[in-house]
Amino acid sequence: MFKLRYLLLPAFISFWLCGNAQEQLTKKNDFNGFVKFGPGYYMNVFDGLLHGQTLWAEAGYKLPNDLIVSVGFMYSKANDQTTNDFILGNETFYFYQDYSLNFSYEFDIKDKHKFTPGIGLVYDIMLIPRFDAYVQNGKLYLGTRVLDDQELGINVNLDYHYELSNKLFFGVRASGTYLISIGFDHLVLSPIIGVKF
Repeated sequence: MFKLRYLLLPAFISFWLCGNAQEQLTKKNDFNGFVKFGPGYYMNVFDGLLHGQTLWAEAGYKLPNDLIVSVGFMYSKANDQTTNDFILGNETFYFYQDYSLNFSYEFDIKDKHKFTPGIGLVYDIMLIPRFDAYVQNGKLYLGTRVLDDQELGINVNLDYHYELSNKLFFGVRASGTYLISIGFDHLVLSPIIGVKF
């Protein structure tokens, strides 16, 4: 019976959380869904100040208690010209993918000017293609391999945007990511284009 109590406790907590979430979703307040995206500048601090480009997208929903919950995706590419790989002109490419679950609040600065700070959980994937060359039995062989690294972390987004009358909005984003096993990893500066519905 002692073990049964510990098995039932998580079930009761889950039912309570689901009921609370359903209550938030069924309140008769204005819900604000949105989609936003932006191309931008990417700088990886951990891997030696690598510079590159990024493209991100985010979709979310504003709950009746004004908490905004969203999911996001970011794809980035950076290159390093100081490596010793002799193929492709001493240049190594780094590819990054971030998947995030974000929580934020929107503040009115003044009419149609909005500031939205947020924090989220991020799953980061880094891919590094490597080009190898070796000699065996007098023959030159070329090959490729991909190094990958997967990390969990926290991202912080600071968004400012201006809303037009047709629910379109434009703005700017500054974002940073802290990975648990690495530390501070990268920064993103980007314009924002989005729509609310």
